[in-house]
Amino acid sequence: DGVRMRVHNAGRPIPPELLPELFETLRQGASGGANPARKIGLGLYIVRQIALAHGGGVAVDSTAAAGTTFTVTLARRQPPALRSSQSAS
Repeated sequence: DGVRMRVHNAGRPIPPELLPELFETLRQGASGGANPARKIGLGLYIVRQIALAHGGGVAVDSTAAAGTTFTVTLARRQPPALRSSQSAS
């Protein structure tokens, strides 16, 4: 049980070969737009780390027919590991 947020873009899909590395730091890929080599950078990595820290995660689905959807899931309650570390201090 958690909170789910979705962000959708109907533009060009993310190339399938980039999907496995999308949430890693400082990756680059061809955008096909005005900027031929855009940095994927830190943004998605940071989003994923925040989601993981809150007991959730991030997923992406990207196809030409459906567009691109990022789904961020967060736990409704604080993860047990964080509760126990806060009570120990």
